[in-house]
Amino acid sequence: MLIDSKMTTASSVSPRVADTLSRPENKSFAAVFASVTESAATSAGNANRQGAVADDATGAIYRKRLVDSAKADPAEAEKLLAINTAPDNGAFPLIDISNWPTVRYSVSGELQTPESEAYFAGVAASASKARVELLQQERAKGTPPAEILDKVLALNSALSPRYKAMANIGY
Repeated sequence: MLIDSKMTTASSVSPRVADTLSRPENKSFAAVFASVTESAATSAGNANRQGAVADDATGAIYRKRLVDSAKADPAEAEKLLAINTAPDNGAFPLIDISNWPTVRYSVSGELQTPESEAYFAGVAASASKARVELLQQERAKGTPPAEILDKVLALNSALSPRYKAMANIGY
């Protein structure tokens, strides 16, 4: 699969991800994702830490590249803003079903239980509401989309570590 003139092997991403990344409308996001993924893979010690929350440096790089991409192109900023302010029904935990019927959250290894599902749903709904309110307030003030995106990412970053691990938010 060709992404911005760089070859990605079939073994590095799943077929579903490869299909998504190869779509023309996702090229900019694909480039950001690929560069962050490449950076994370070469970070010291990061390659051997499966299931670990992304370290602060990798998360900061990811966030910076998203914001830089948004600043460079207002249309891209709007796309990234839409992705990052999706309604709570778009928030899904990252789960591990490899030991079925035992289901765990992939990043933290925490068991998925009725309590953890209720916690995730509650935080997701609250975070979604906060994002929408932030978006409306900033648009009313005339804030550029890239700056709004930075504030939304800061809001996501301030969420509880437990929720961030469940939702795979590494920044």
